[in-house]
Amino acid sequence: MIIPTDEDSDEHEDKDLCCICKQFQPESLHLDYVLDIVQWAECSECQHWVHLKYCTKVKCVRRGADFKCPHCDPSTFIVES
Repeated sequence: MIIPTDEDSDEHEDKDLCCICKQFQPESLHLDYVLDIVQWAECSECQHWVHLKYCTKVKCVRRGADFKCPHCDPSTFIVES
C-alpha cells in the first residue's frame, strides 16, 4: 500500500497558484509537449503570484522592481480579442 504524501500530491495550496488563472501552470501549456519555463512575479501590493506573459501584459520584472498584479493594477490585464 502506498500512502501519498504532500510532496506527491498534484494539488497545490492557494499561495502556490497564480492569482489570475488560479492554476500552478498556465492553461495554454497543459497540452504542450515542449518544456517551457514559466516566469512568475510577486505583486508588490498584495503579495500574490502571477504567471508573467500568460496572465498579465508584463513579460519581465527586474530584481527589486515593483510589480502590480492585474487585480491591483487593471492596466496590466490581458485583453483577449
